[in-house]
Amino acid sequence: MLVMFFISNKTQNYQADPDLLPIKIGDSIINAEIVDTPEKRALGLSGRKNLPAQGGMLFVFDKENYHTFWMKDMNFPLDMIWIGADMKIVDVFKNATPDSYPKYSIKPDYPAQYVLETNAGWLDKNKINIGDKINLPLKVKRE
Repeated sequence: MLVMFFISNKTQNYQADPDLLPIKIGDSIINAEIVDTPEKRALGLSGRKNLPAQGGMLFVFDKENYHTFWMKDMNFPLDMIWIGADMKIVDVFKNATPDSYPKYSIKPDYPAQYVLETNAGWLDKNKINIGDKINLPLKVKRE
């Protein structure tokens, strides 16, 4: 009985983490850490060992632009999702690998206001495509 309480309590703490917000894409949900300052965006997921299976990082920018990313100091591959101000996916990059840095940076074909990083393979596993609608919590949206 004690073990069940501990597991339940741990799950509740994870979901209640104020730094993680649920982002709905189709039938899938990512619990994303929000990064909305230049310092946080520059650091991103660099140096981390992994990302939870349904975890992600949402980069929030003040306006749409061709926001470019690199894999500096990354330890695992990522899928990247560029999201327009209209909350639709405008571009994706699958399986960005740590060894891509410093050879090249990853740039979208269309401007975006948000970029969501997930574990590599998440896009295909969840059948997420360009044009899909994203449901962001209101406190994240920029006008």
